[in-house]
Amino acid sequence: MMMKKKHIIAFGEPLIEITEIDSQPNNAIIGVGGDVLNFSVYCHRLSQKYLPQQYYDVTLAALLGDDHLTRYITKLIHDESLITDGIFIAEKHASGLYAIKNTEQGEREFAYWRQQSPSRLMFSQQWASIFSNILLKADMVYFSGISLAILYPDGLEYFLEFCKKLKDNNIIIAFDTNYRPHLWAEYYSHDEVKTIFKQIFTLSDIILPSYDDIDQLYGFTIDETLAFFADYDYTTIIVKNGASNVYYRDHHTDWQCVTIEPLRNVIDTTAAGDSFGAGFIAGYMQGLSLKDSINLGQDIAAKVIGYKGAIIPKNYQGL
Repeated sequence: MMMKKKHIIAFGEPLIEITEIDSQPNNAIIGVGGDVLNFSVYCHRLSQKYLPQQYYDVTLAALLGDDHLTRYITKLIHDESLITDGIFIAEKHASGLYAIKNTEQGEREFAYWRQQSPSRLMFSQQWASIFSNILLKADMVYFSGISLAILYPDGLEYFLEFCKKLKDNNIIIAFDTNYRPHLWAEYYSHDEVKTIFKQIFTLSDIILPSYDDIDQLYGFTIDETLAFFADYDYTTIIVKNGASNVYYRDHHTDWQCVTIEPLRNVIDTTAAGDSFGAGFIAGYMQGLSLKDSINLGQDIAAKVIGYKGAIIPKNYQGL
């Protein structure tokens, strides 16, 4: 019997990416990035090529600018065959931009220009009903801490309330923490951010926290982190601990651990977590076990960090 294809809708902020080459003036590459865009691209590629059955499709929901650089974002979305029902243009706005430099260890140094990004308006009064109606078409809604941090306070308040409607409609909520303190600091104290994250944890069905994020937010040890999340009524939780082990559990199991092999040839870790999330969600939507889904996520992340830039070329290492 043919399974009904599931529909993933991911919302967030696509960005123009400028990558410095060899620390030389006039030597850079213009590309495209942004955590939810990265997730969407890799998740869609997996549905098309990497997995035996196309169990789901992927829509990116985003509010873009009408500036000339935005054409790089729209071209990539078209080239990657993402569903575009959720893409809208805000006139007289410029899409966000970031510049990236990599250390010799492949770690990242960023500079951002996103203060006037139209993505900040996604759930404000003018656009809230449009994006709400888009998300209600999903089987799964995926977003990150960055997706929330960029919203103006009225938009964030609206979205947190709207999540209850997603729950009422049996839509799976998948949340990747991606905590960036500087993005939250404009409007919220640290204690307020901790409360907001607890609200999202309560509403989410799948949580993909990194231990670094939880350490920054709450100051927990890894054992305290596992105890903290054991209290939430989630379907699934995957705690990523950098290059160390990945911990996971759901309603049916206590904490389990997947040992991570050290990765070699680390060139650029920009989209490591995003591509891991894409691999995990792809496996989850196909019905793989949590352990096999985690291993798929690790496999995809290992390919991505061996290339400079957030989005690797199509067919690079088969992805």
